[in-house]
Amino acid sequence: MLNNLKKKIVVGTVQFGQSYGVTNFSKKPTLNQIYKILSLAYENNLNKFDTAPGYNTEKILGNFIKVHGLEKKVNIFTKIPTIRGKNIEDHVRISIEKSMKNINSNIDTLFFHDASDSFKLMNKAEFIKKIKKDYMIKNIGFSIYNKKEIKSVNKIKFKFSFQYPLSIANNEFEKINFGKGKNFARSIFLQGLLLNEQSKKEIPKSLKESVNLFHNSLKMINQESLELCMSYVANNRNVDYFLIGIDNINQLNKILLSKPVKKKKIKLIKNLNLLFKKKDIDPRKW
Repeated sequence: MLNNLKKKIVVGTVQFGQSYGVTNFSKKPTLNQIYKILSLAYENNLNKFDTAPGYNTEKILGNFIKVHGLEKKVNIFTKIPTIRGKNIEDHVRISIEKSMKNINSNIDTLFFHDASDSFKLMNKAEFIKKIKKDYMIKNIGFSIYNKKEIKSVNKIKFKFSFQYPLSIANNEFEKINFGKGKNFARSIFLQGLLLNEQSKKEIPKSLKESVNLFHNSLKMINQESLELCMSYVANNRNVDYFLIGIDNINQLNKILLSKPVKKKKIKLIKNLNLLFKKKDIDPRKW
């Protein structure tokens, strides 16, 4: 894999703490297996890791970082859970300090996990600037699902980053100008459906048909879906980084051995998104 593609990859860890993804038939990896994955990733210059309190993986990452002395050599992205109660500032600070203690490292990028929290932070721009400075956080942003959420977030006078779904199946954010912050694409494999036709849970019939058509189309042109999905998001000029969840070390090896798809070929086959209906591409509705 070319280095410029590698630089954009963020290793997702949600699979380390729970069985995530509708095509993930594997059991939750053991701690030994997780540390092997993290070691192989780091040895291959993948030094960005995404976590969250709700994933139950912050401490796992923290132990790995501490044992190998990587406090200043990795970039950790984590999240603030949905804000509860009236004391917003205390909630945010307590969450940050707990995460920093768990990960044994500074936070590179901090996302508010619930985009609706933007309404609670509408008059908190100065507070957000202060926590960024106090905790030496490089980027602060929101995890979003739709365009409406961008508008509500941008009403707060702060340079936010965004984490959003983007894939061959879902190009809703492909040409969106988010603002001045860093942009992070996620769900680039549509919970694995763009890599594997088999699902461990019931998904909409129309989505199943679209997935089958997608894979058949790639077989006809002899194109690997993994390489196509990664190259599609990596070549998007609005994407600074993209998140890849890893279930096992074999998947990581495939990612490391993958080759970028040429831009010309991506342009020829990017209309494969027309196979997917908008109502099917939100995993929260499955």
